Amino acid sequence: MIHTSNHILRGKKERKHKHLSHSTKKRLMVKYKREKTQIAKSSSTSALKRLVHGRRRNSPNRRERG
Repeated sequence: MIHTSNHILRGKKERKHKHLSHSTKKRLMVKYKREKTQIAKSSSTSALKRLVHGRRRNSPNRRERG
């Protein structure tokens, strides 16, 4: 039961994200020109978000403030 419900939820989530994926990809490509290839390869927005958050965490500006 848990496994099937999880699968259904995952499918719904993917559908929701697919609607926004193209616009978010465009925005991310403009923001992070260095990682164009990685963004193009990753189709899911969750992967894109992970990329963005990872970059934010490793940015030098934050280190200086902290």
